[in-house]
Amino acid sequence: MSLFAIIFPSLIFVFCLFIHALIWRLRFPANRAATLFIIFVLLPFIAGGAYALLSSSAAVRLPGLETQEWLAAGLLQLAFASAYILTYPAFEALSPSLVIVLLAFDRGGIAVKDLSGFFSDKALIKPRIKDLLDSKLASERDGALSITAKGRLLAGFFAFMRSFLGLPKGGG
Repeated sequence: MSLFAIIFPSLIFVFCLFIHALIWRLRFPANRAATLFIIFVLLPFIAGGAYALLSSSAAVRLPGLETQEWLAAGLLQLAFASAYILTYPAFEALSPSLVIVLLAFDRGGIAVKDLSGFFSDKALIKPRIKDLLDSKLASERDGALSITAKGRLLAGFFAFMRSFLGLPKGGG
């Protein structure tokens, strides 16, 4: 296996990170999951296909890969992309555990009694509702949330998996 089969998808992934940061700084997308999929899966697939076509051309001499190396490089890129896309919500969300860690880090420690002031509906609940509405997992009418068909499908999958794994319905 060529080292290029590891370097190429790694460079593509880093390039995708820069594209991601640029897009997020210019205009925060409403459908972040779809945008991440486009940036980290579709663009590398297109770039890899274009590179494969160029490297197989007699007119352009680029370092080429064997078919199995292209497949390995594609799988590595897909692994990078999947790991990042699945991890991204943790960067974006205001996780109570993360807030506590960051507060303790910034201040060199924090008293437990001082934590309650950092957790309000505005900080915790409203962003989650906005995420559900933006993702079309829920809809809002007259101040009440309703789960959409897409939301029911997702909730059903998670309920099934929690049951399958023997996890309690509302716990972790």
